[in-house]
Amino acid sequence: MRSFAFHQKFALNRERLARMVQCIADGAATSEDAVGAYMGVNPYMVEGFRGWLCKTGLGNASKHEYTLSPIGTLVAAHDPALERPGTLWLLHYHLASDDGERAEVWYRLFNEFATPGTSFTRTELQTYVERVVESLPPNKTAVAKDVEEAVKCYTRLEALGDLHLLRKDGKDRYEVGIAQEPDPHIFAFMLFASWSRRFPGIDTLRLTQVCQESELPGRILLARREQVLRWLSTLQAMGLVTVADTQQEPVSRRFQEQPLNLLERYYQ
Repeated sequence: MRSFAFHQKFALNRERLARMVQCIADGAATSEDAVGAYMGVNPYMVEGFRGWLCKTGLGNASKHEYTLSPIGTLVAAHDPALERPGTLWLLHYHLASDDGERAEVWYRLFNEFATPGTSFTRTELQTYVERVVESLPPNKTAVAKDVEEAVKCYTRLEALGDLHLLRKDGKDRYEVGIAQEPDPHIFAFMLFASWSRRFPGIDTLRLTQVCQESELPGRILLARREQVLRWLSTLQAMGLVTVADTQQEPVSRRFQEQPLNLLERYYQ
């Protein structure tokens, strides 16, 4: 699926996305028309929400085949309305990461552009994306539309506004907020999922890497160093990592299971 304009100009709405997830879980997603009838929407919106399904890590879809990912299956069983805070964090994590289905503007916004305590306009974000992305879509309006949808994601309650990652300040300025505290199991999932993908076979990272490396929680959550250290201290108390107070500030991984197991513990 393309990394720009995947949503077909339909904003993220968790209630509608939840209907698509439940349709697949119920085995009713036999065709695009069947999914549309289940969701109560037209075929154009079905196509748009196929994009959201893939980019949020909940599943994979084409016109003729819909499947849930392991995370989507877990969410469908334990949070079918997509209401729990941990579920919202998971949707955000996958939108902002490069785990199979990259949403280019979301990735650039959270891994490169935004930093805690700053503010920006949509024009500034669009200019940045157009400067750093090598292969832009032929339709130049796609970048502008994705920028619009990205900021709407985090300022509307029906999407991911409850995470408080961005706050609207005036007509077209957005402040990078201090995020709500994620559940320790959700933070641990983000840490180990990105760690396994970005640094396979390495059991020790520096604290600065956890804070600053792309797709690691410090960047994904737009968190300050002291927040990350506090969350890591919680994981240390849970026996998942060891954080040493030395010059290199090593964070050593003690949890060697599949990251999905952490989500099972959260939902159960």
